Amino acid sequence: MSTHIIDQIAAVKFPKERTGYYDDYYLLTMLSGDNNCFDQRGRRARNWRPVAVGYHYRCLAKAVSVSADVCGGMLRMAHGHTTPESLIKKFRTALDTAPDYDAPERGFSISEHAITFTAEEKAKDKYYFDRLVELKGPPEKRDNVYLRGDLEVFPFDFTQPRTAAQFIEHLPHDTVLWHHLRISGPGAI
Repeated sequence: MSTHIIDQIAAVKFPKERTGYYDDYYLLTMLSGDNNCFDQRGRRARNWRPVAVGYHYRCLAKAVSVSADVCGGMLRMAHGHTTPESLIKKFRTALDTAPDYDAPERGFSISEHAITFTAEEKAKDKYYFDRLVELKGPPEKRDNVYLRGDLEVFPFDFTQPRTAAQFIEHLPHDTVLWHHLRISGPGAI
């Protein structure tokens, strides 16, 4: 059994004043990796991955759900003793102090600004795939990225406030599509 280790927690805010959406939206993410996965130099592999997206309370609810894994020994912080309560506090602090999505101090970036689908994911999430086709037109085709097979990619430009708002409006926060965003930043190995 492996333990998932969290090195850093961060969040960004899509402020309603800039996006034109009716409420602030958040992307909560963490730099993490399993304790038994290493790169060729012997360093523990870790990467930025989305935890939740949505309104403040929705992201916090997902953070509480994720924090439950601490009890089973499947999740912990990289340094010090971890309790579910301390992890929830770190998630809440990240949300409460979240900089705007295009602020330079955010600590990570959404590197590709794209949502990707494999053939399997396309069949499973056909409704959302079709909504993206309506919104963005036909997807770009890409070959063999991360050994997931051929991909269909919908690019988004989150530096444009209206595009970010359009993305938020057309895709519900609880879909798995947010997990297809590629996030990068310092600390990833």
